[in-house]
Order: sequence, then C-alpha cells, then structure tokens
Amino acid sequence: MGGAAGSRVRRVAIVSPYPAPGERSPRGSGVLSYTRGLAEALARHYEVFVVADALPGVPREYVEGGVTVVRAFRPDPLYPLRAAEELRRIGPDVVHVQHSYFLYGGLLEGAIFPALLAASRPIARVVVTMHDLPSLRQLGSPEFLRMNGIRGPGPVLRAGVVALNRAIASLADAVIVHEEFLREVAVRDYRMPPGKVVVRPHGAARIALEDRARARGELGVGDGRTLVLFYGYLSRYKGLDVLLRALEGGLLEGRYSLIIVGGPHPRAPGDPGYRAWLSGLLGRVRELRARGADVRITGFVRDPAPYLSAADVVVLPYLERFSASGPAAAASANGVPVLLAEPGVDGGELERRIVEFVESRGAAGGRAPAPLWEEVAEGYYSFLESPG
Repeated sequence: MGGAAGSRVRRVAIVSPYPAPGERSPRGSGVLSYTRGLAEALARHYEVFVVADALPGVPREYVEGGVTVVRAFRPDPLYPLRAAEELRRIGPDVVHVQHSYFLYGGLLEGAIFPALLAASRPIARVVVTMHDLPSLRQLGSPEFLRMNGIRGPGPVLRAGVVALNRAIASLADAVIVHEEFLREVAVRDYRMPPGKVVVRPHGAARIALEDRARARGELGVGDGRTLVLFYGYLSRYKGLDVLLRALEGGLLEGRYSLIIVGGPHPRAPGDPGYRAWLSGLLGRVRELRARGADVRITGFVRDPAPYLSAADVVVLPYLERFSASGPAAAASANGVPVLLAEPGVDGGELERRIVEFVESRGAAGGRAPAPLWEEVAEGYYSFLESPG
C-alpha cells in the first residue's frame, strides 16, 4: 500500500461524482456540493485532484477552484476500474472516496463499491467518508424502509448493508463520519474498529446574507410574523407533515409564515409511495393557503441567501437521523438559528420548542454553529500523519 502511516500528506485524490464547471448548487445528491466545498478548501493545504463522473459537453480534465478535475467514469459496473486507472496515473498520498448507497448508480454499482477500495489500496492509503449510515434498528424497521423508498425483503437488505459496511471498514485505512452519533453506529452496529472511525464535521460555504428587513419585504413576509424556514429536498423522513401540524394554528392566525425551500428528491419520484406522499403534502399546503395561511413551497432554488436572510429560524424536524444535515450546516454556519428537532417529536411539542427557540434567539436547545469549509480543511488528514 502506498504511503506509510505517519508520513505527511501532500497529494490527495478524491473519488466522487462532481458538479459541472460553475454549478454551485447542483441537483441530485447533496454529496456533490459537499465534495466541491471540501475539495476547494483542501486545495489551500494540499494538491487536490477529483476523479469524477463524465458529463456530456464537459472537458475530460480541467482546473477549477484550485482543484484538478478528471472526468473518468460513468455510473456503470466498470466505474471502480476506470477510477483506479486514473488514480494510478495521479499517484496520490491519499485516495479519499465519498460514499452514499446510490451515489455511483443503482443497486449493482452500490454493491460493488468495495471493489473501488480494493483497487485503490495498492496505490495509496484509503479514506472513505460515509455520508449516511443507518442503524440496525432503522434497517429492521419497515416504516424506515418505506419512508426512504427502499423496496425488497427487509432481512436481505439488512444483511446486504451490514456486509457492505463491514467490507468498507476492512478495506479502508480510515472511515470518516460527520457526527458523533454516526461514529457510535459505526462501532456498535457494524463493528468497525474504533481507531479507524474519525469524526470530521460537515462544512459549509460562507453565504452573503442580505439585510433582513429588505429580504422579508422581497419575500412578502408580513411584519410581526415569525418566518419559519424548512430547507432541503422534500423527503418523507424529514417530518414536513409534523411541521405543518405544529404550525397550523399559528399559520391560520397570522403568527407564522412558513417557507419550504426545496423540491422533490431527484431519485424519489419513481416511487409510487413517494408520489402519493408528495401529492398529499402539496394538497395540504394548498388547503392551508386557501384558508389564509402564508405557507409556500418554492421548488428547487439555486441561491438560498434571500430565504436564509429573512428567516427567524430554520426548523428541521427529521423523523429519522442517519446522516448529517447539509442544510443545517449551511444555515448555522452563516448565523441562522437552526432547530433540529429530535426524532419522534409530535406537533404540539414541536410548536412549543419553536416558540421557546425563537424567543431565546436560538439559545434554547440550539446546536453549535457548523464550521465553514476553511475551518474544516485545516489539518484535515492529521489522523493519517500522526503515528497511531
């Protein structure tokens, strides 16, 4: 394996699908914008290459944001071989692979992900960032599988995910997760060696926020209303139904405005259950609007700054947590209070939490602000450079 433990990291090759040149808010997996933010921040400290997916009309190799991007593979079963071919040419000290279960294609491409790690091991030390890590309890829950559009026999799916995650841990020199609770899942449920699992927080870009009063005026939010913002893809596990129940009375009385900034998840509309859920959500919003409530769904937006500038609070009442929240990181890193409600909270309790949270200006139960990318990148691979 290239590069002995304890040696300095100078050249890094990140393997991941990647946004097109100039595309700052790409559709699809949030891993794409994450990887761009991390790569460009790391480029201030290391020589950084990204081995990425080929895109129509995009050059095979170019430099953007201080990062050399090589468009080497397609979402097919040959992606491990094509990526490894480029990695050998680059000769990095670290191969840093981004992982999410359907990031490289469908079920087959997800299942052969360990082949990419095995092909990378003779080249350099291998680090894997696992962006989502469901617990065994979640994998055993038919409701969790249904909310995430996962079909098939539950025990078979669970056995497959366990085998895949343990293979990842055995082939990687280190596994990065974004939250301490995900580290606990990795060690407890998947028996990953504690010394291999490293917590590196989800970073965020600096957003140029606007004047709050002007932003609220542009969005037509009335004076005296508390503007609650939901931010991110519309997914069933994110608790939007609970949020609407919690705010219904205040919306109808004119105490709240609710703006849901996001659109359908790109991979979900093919699921009939998801389409039925989304139709019900949109119908509920139309009903509330017809009764005078200020509640809106924007669809996909490329620039969240006007909405974050105007918001009193971002509320993310996720029903399940199995990954870090990019929207929570983006909001909190830029000074917007974020209430990330614990799974299972009901509508009445959530409204009480929102009232307390807003009145305390985010001090009641708020999370510490997420770091900006430049803070995350500083000494990022120190766990590889220190003996042991």
